[in-house]
Amino acid sequence: MTTHSRVEQPSPEGSTRPPRAPLTRSRILDAAVDYVDRNCLADLSMRKLGAQLGVEAMALYWHVPNKAALLEGVAELLMSRLEVPAAGDPDWERGVRRFAASVRLLAREHPRIFPLLPNAARGTPEMRRVLGGLDAMWRAAGLDEQHAFRASWAVHGYVMGVTLWELAMTSEGGAETAGPLSAACDAAFQSGLELIIDGLRAQQLGADQRGRSSSVTS
Repeated sequence: MTTHSRVEQPSPEGSTRPPRAPLTRSRILDAAVDYVDRNCLADLSMRKLGAQLGVEAMALYWHVPNKAALLEGVAELLMSRLEVPAAGDPDWERGVRRFAASVRLLAREHPRIFPLLPNAARGTPEMRRVLGGLDAMWRAAGLDEQHAFRASWAVHGYVMGVTLWELAMTSEGGAETAGPLSAACDAAFQSGLELIIDGLRAQQLGADQRGRSSSVTS
């Protein structure tokens, strides 16, 4: 098959137009986020994304093998923006609040992509980073493996689940056309989060007391 390269035509001033930025996976993912933010998730296709980037759809497949891989990449890109507690930080209450705030910010900035995260990001390195960071935070706070696992899933499940539900409630056409979260939603969410933190604090105190009792009897 014969290919023809396009010759850049000089501008009236005699200079050539700047070369187009090279097509990369990172550029494709950023463009996909931008497209969904301006339209909706269901409307995203390789053909439309290629048109936005000024290339044929087939050019995208050198970087993302199919649409499923594209969506997984988008989900990972957004998950990478979530704040995870620093390894070994014992201040788990601060860690929980910061993690929750970063989730809410992501949902507010990308309400039409956020519903993609639970399924598309499942099993990815970024999802493991988030869950691993939460688990390490609980272990640093003194919880054993079983209680750390339960605490991670309680926080992660509440923060992600409630935020997804709120986004769905803001749209008559489903979560993919969701609007921004309201101040009332934020207030209710924060109240629920504080209840979870209160319960986990009591659980931590119980663990501390069991540890002291064990050391005294040993």
